[in-house]
Amino acid sequence: MKATKLCVSYISKSEIWCLQILVKVFFVIIFLMPISGCSFADCAWIYKLEGIALDDKHQKVVAVSVSTLEPKRFEQEPYLSSRIVKTDSNGFFNVKYTGSGITWGYQELFGVIKLPPTGHPEPPLLDNVKLYIQKPGEEWKSIEIQCASLKQEYVEPGIKKVDLGGIVVP
Repeated sequence: MKATKLCVSYISKSEIWCLQILVKVFFVIIFLMPISGCSFADCAWIYKLEGIALDDKHQKVVAVSVSTLEPKRFEQEPYLSSRIVKTDSNGFFNVKYTGSGITWGYQELFGVIKLPPTGHPEPPLLDNVKLYIQKPGEEWKSIEIQCASLKQEYVEPGIKKVDLGGIVVP
């Protein structure tokens, strides 16, 4: 019997190193991306409400506390008291309001890999908002305010500034 010579090609160390890197990258893409987040993003809009508090009798600026949360929530959850904003010496206030959120899905790549959204959609126009206002030594009062669409501007992703103008405090 005659021995046959096998032709074997060898893989260099640099080629093995490249293959190892490719396998690691593939592992990260395929296995870690799905567990790094859920398949949908659920976010809330943030509106920065600005205005000036005016007294209902004399139309002069008045010092008040303003919040977008119900006062009974401050009693139940004391850490929320940081959401109460006091007006400055000119009656100006700037308070955050969290609007209703939306859910938008991730994009699928080849039906297997889910990519996160490319950006936060712009918040919709705010129709009305309920403010809770308290004069010093008095009880909290709620005021429903209609928001003008012309006084709303996009500030940054997920955030819109709303100018409420002069708010008459009863």
